Amino acid sequence: MAKFEFVSKLRDFFTSAQAVKVSAFIGFTVLMTAVIASQNFFFQNIIENGISKRDIIAQKTLTVEDVKRTEQHKKEVSQKIEPVMAPAEDDFIKSNLQTLQSSIMQIRKKDVDEAVKNEEIGILFDLSDNSKKDFIINFLLKADDNSLREVFDKANLTLSNILRAGITEKDYEKDNIDKIILNNLVSNVSKRQVSVIKAVLEQVIVPNLVVDEFATEIARKNAQNSVKPYEVIFQKGDKILFEGEPVTRLKRDALRQAGYNVY
Repeated sequence: MAKFEFVSKLRDFFTSAQAVKVSAFIGFTVLMTAVIASQNFFFQNIIENGISKRDIIAQKTLTVEDVKRTEQHKKEVSQKIEPVMAPAEDDFIKSNLQTLQSSIMQIRKKDVDEAVKNEEIGILFDLSDNSKKDFIINFLLKADDNSLREVFDKANLTLSNILRAGITEKDYEKDNIDKIILNNLVSNVSKRQVSVIKAVLEQVIVPNLVVDEFATEIARKNAQNSVKPYEVIFQKGDKILFEGEPVTRLKRDALRQAGYNVY
């Protein structure tokens, strides 16, 4: 009787839903283990020391990203992005211009010999290689207040135009500064005023643009992200590998897509 009950319980256990699930899980595990083992065995047999031991043909059409070429293209695109510049010295430059103009006005008011005034203006301005040195100094010292104020106003407006456009280290050469001033002059400036405005602004202009590292990095990342992956297509029947061919990353990725368990 006891033996009959044991057999009955054993039968019930093996026919229960839980037993069926356990059996299915064990069977699936064994099957997957066998598949992986067979793939590893097969891969070991076709690849040795990174070299293909035989020809491998695509059994279906494969589209594989060439990661190496894609990354190289991203690098090239990133390197072509110019640094993003940001203004950094505008207030400093404007303040220097105001200080220079105040100094000129102070020198004009001094009750000293003209020779002393000329010397002091010469200290404020580097006019050693300026062919209009005498004219500029004479204008700054002897022009009436309205004429001088008009030149100062036009110099301030011209400086605002220049700072708005921006000056980089590359721009900061004497010949370039002259061109930058002329290209940004306000309207209705006489030839006499041009010489004085240039002389005044040349004393205060410095590069006002610096590299914005954060913005530059974002611009380069955006450029990289815009690069489309470089893809290689293996049509069904194409040779993925030939015997004796080194297995590159591209070919390994192709083998993975073909169903080989490649590490």
